[in-house]
Amino acid sequence: MGVARTGKDADPYQVFAVLTQTSLTDGYRGFDFPLAGGVNGFTVSNLIGNQKLKPELSTDYEIGTDLKFFRNRIGINFTAYNKIITNLIWTSTIPSTTGFTAQTQNLGKITNKGIEVALNVVPVETTDWRWEVFANYSTNKNKLVELVEGLDQISLGGTSTIGFVARPGYPLGLFEGTVVATDPQGRVIVNAQGLPTFKDQKEILGSSQNKYRIGGGTSISYKNLNLKVVGDYRHGGLMYSRTAELMYFTGNAIQTTYNDRQPFIIPNSVQKIGDNYVENTVPIAGFDHNLNLYYNQTYNAGKGSAYALVPKTFFKLREVSLYYSLPSKLLSRSQIRSIDVGLVGTNLLLWTPVANSFTDPEQTTFGN
Repeated sequence: MGVARTGKDADPYQVFAVLTQTSLTDGYRGFDFPLAGGVNGFTVSNLIGNQKLKPELSTDYEIGTDLKFFRNRIGINFTAYNKIITNLIWTSTIPSTTGFTAQTQNLGKITNKGIEVALNVVPVETTDWRWEVFANYSTNKNKLVELVEGLDQISLGGTSTIGFVARPGYPLGLFEGTVVATDPQGRVIVNAQGLPTFKDQKEILGSSQNKYRIGGGTSISYKNLNLKVVGDYRHGGLMYSRTAELMYFTGNAIQTTYNDRQPFIIPNSVQKIGDNYVENTVPIAGFDHNLNLYYNQTYNAGKGSAYALVPKTFFKLREVSLYYSLPSKLLSRSQIRSIDVGLVGTNLLLWTPVANSFTDPEQTTFGN
């Protein structure tokens, strides 16, 4: 069991507004100070100072146990934790009418609560054979508990079409964007072209947080030979996929082959005529009409901003390895104590839900 409290300060020069070296441009040429000859120029930073800034405090509570049974043939490791962060330091945007664009503030309170469980079992252990099975489970509930008065959410990033925000009472890291407009019966409202319409107000589309993670595998040894298999499963959460967005745009996504790319009417759709909703009879036609518009970034495949969000759920066969340890008697006359010769394969299999036919959830647009 343990309790710890640590502090974190903001970066330097956040309390008062400071001067920064100036960059000027006329639209064709840029001038970055200092210029040749020691000519320098400064301007007031876009970051306004905050004399009320306080240190960020993190309080950690943790309890755990490590149990062994039957001469270490069964092992259980359990940990539960609760991390509370107060006076959260964050640089947020402010109205440019103030003469500045951002300020570093103490925005609120975050909690991280979770458990980690690891199990290790050796069902067979003889002179020649050893079979080991291991598994682990972890879950973390991340939550923005509160924000300072006057803020109902903060921006964490995003794209031109999808926001990445934080709201009090929700997990940290929510996707926000446009959603399809529907009538009181839940039917899609389309325009005169038969294309979907969208609500004026953006809505939360989902969280980026995994609900839980499970890993594990097995190891089988016979004399000097060892076979090991390791897998990893992660469940829940959404991710933005630029790959999905581009594949819809170029028509390479399998979803764009719907109805063999022949004209179709959006299922369960209506048009609004005055104050009434009537059944839609206008089909989305071929590329010489508006089918291309349906799948591009204007109509988002009829889904709104969520069309570029895919599940982060996946299973990976992380590793399969086969090793052979050379007998020690072959090395008795050398300074080498042991030699293992083996074959190792990593990430040999990837499974994702049907909703993600685009990308490995661990891969990003930046190519890692």
